[in-house]
Amino acid sequence: FQLAIHSETRQTTVYTLVPVKPETLGPQLHPHPANTPCTTLPPRAAPDPSQQPVPAPGLPPVCGGIRRMAPSVPGRVRWAARNVNIGLIASALTNLANLDRPVIDRTDLAGTYDFTLEWTPEFGGPTTVNTGSGPGFEEALKQQLGLRLLSRKSLVDVMIGDHIARPSDN
Repeated sequence: FQLAIHSETRQTTVYTLVPVKPETLGPQLHPHPANTPCTTLPPRAAPDPSQQPVPAPGLPPVCGGIRRMAPSVPGRVRWAARNVNIGLIASALTNLANLDRPVIDRTDLAGTYDFTLEWTPEFGGPTTVNTGSGPGFEEALKQQLGLRLLSRKSLVDVMIGDHIARPSDN
């Protein structure tokens, strides 16, 4: 493809993820318990699936990634994770909630967390009026995780495509 790219730092509009109240977590965001076994292997791939720890209700069976889960009510979206840091949650929010810009962690929360987040999708983005049952994304983020998004300007690394060529027919 003769692909040539480079990265640049540019100032752009982003969302910053911050606590609603300092040092207060929402009811669906918990520090991952220390000394709790947590596997990254899917249950079928584990050497002995019967020996895998059973997660709390509503959390995925594996750790380290954010997983789509069955919602409690049809028409909603539900995501959950075990043993992930807030930086991963922040960076995933852009895609999970179909946001129009990147999300940067400004929570100052260290360590790893377990969480579930469920909302009614708002077609057209997070500022569209929610006509379904249940909270929209931004309200769910506040109510369930105790976090909110603020619009800010920030420096962000972006990838720039310099050149791409059609491959030869060899």
